[in-house]
Amino acid sequence: METRDFQEFVSNTNLIEMKSVGRQYTWSNNQVLSKIDWIFVNAQWIQQWPHMEGVIMDPLFSNHSPLRIQLEVPKERKSGSFKFYNYLADHPRFLQVVETYWRKPCYGTHMLAVWNKLQTIKKGMQQLPHKEFKGIGDKVSDSRAVLIGIKQQMRDHSRQAELVQAAAEAKKQLEKWVLVEESIARQKSKVTWLKLGDANIAYFHACLKNRQVQDQIIRLVNKQGGLLITEQEIEHEVSEFYKELLGSSTTQLPVVLPDIMSSGPILNWEQQRNLVSPVSREEVYDALQDINDSKAPDNDWFNALFFKKAWPVIGQDVTDAILDCFKSGQMYSAINCAPSP
Repeated sequence: METRDFQEFVSNTNLIEMKSVGRQYTWSNNQVLSKIDWIFVNAQWIQQWPHMEGVIMDPLFSNHSPLRIQLEVPKERKSGSFKFYNYLADHPRFLQVVETYWRKPCYGTHMLAVWNKLQTIKKGMQQLPHKEFKGIGDKVSDSRAVLIGIKQQMRDHSRQAELVQAAAEAKKQLEKWVLVEESIARQKSKVTWLKLGDANIAYFHACLKNRQVQDQIIRLVNKQGGLLITEQEIEHEVSEFYKELLGSSTTQLPVVLPDIMSSGPILNWEQQRNLVSPVSREEVYDALQDINDSKAPDNDWFNALFFKKAWPVIGQDVTDAILDCFKSGQMYSAINCAPSP
């Protein structure tokens, strides 16, 4: 009950946990480990000091670990890759642009052709926001100013009738740009529990800045408790950690003993046939519909919403590529890898 109340309090007050490094737990009685000490900040803090992070120090003689906020000059952040924004899917020319770029001839396997077509479509998607959606913040301010001006003119009762339609149109435009602005902020911040239209722009931006900090490794604490700050120290520590975690290569792998497998629950013949039956086109489409709209593969940054909205144009080719992958057991390497930072 206390944990639920605490989570509700954090959510209702729009507090954000500051990124911290060091020990995983903040309290211990030598038998139980727990994290009961936290560093929370509000949206204003994140907006002003997004690069700051906490350090969970060694407890020494106390049951509690001291918490310290590290202050330093932020490092330069590299520019991000292409990202598809959901509001583009509602653009009146969305499908037209997708079809124009998708129909350009590409050669090779189905998977390679889909990859090349997606790379080509990026150019078309990048053109839409520059022409129609450039300067969203200014459009919101201008639309709000227009609506306020019309409302002020409506103080003259003799003009109310002629201004009603203009006010309705101005309000419609303002709502359009506000939702676009909030959609962008929400998508960047990865906040999914707040609904569009709740006017959470400041909070979305704060979550975005906090997520950007979470994605960076500014410092690490090694096994000996030492604080690593330089890029060379951090790179060496990460490399050694994964070498120890993954181990060395081997030429033989242990096999599963059939006798042990048969002693537990097993599939009947019909279930086994279903597992190895060919994947159908309907299954590919149904699987896409079950994916959250905001989910996106790392390699091209087109999220599930893009594929759903563009399916009338790209569905045939994408399905062919997926079915080829299941038949051959091979996937184009560029799709099956993470992007370079």
